[in-house]
Amino acid sequence: MSTLMIPLSRIREFPRSGIDNFKVNKFVAMMRNGTKMDPIAVCNDGDKLLIRSGFHRFCAYEALNLAEIPVVFVPAAIKANSRSGRP
Repeated sequence: MSTLMIPLSRIREFPRSGIDNFKVNKFVAMMRNGTKMDPIAVCNDGDKLLIRSGFHRFCAYEALNLAEIPVVFVPAAIKANSRSGRP
């Protein structure tokens, strides 16, 4: 899969029960120190892109006021956050 840079404004957040602020802050600190984050996984959802995996990375990009985020496109049928088990 190829990675594309997409404006954050094109992304619709996946509904979640909550944000793990510790995780978001950890990602923010890592990015400030030069760590390149893995792309988030998105699928088409009409005129927006739906986050399928990478919600906390998306929140870190937002916290840093970055204009674009690296994404990979996945089929809509892939379950979000299959590793963490969170919806």
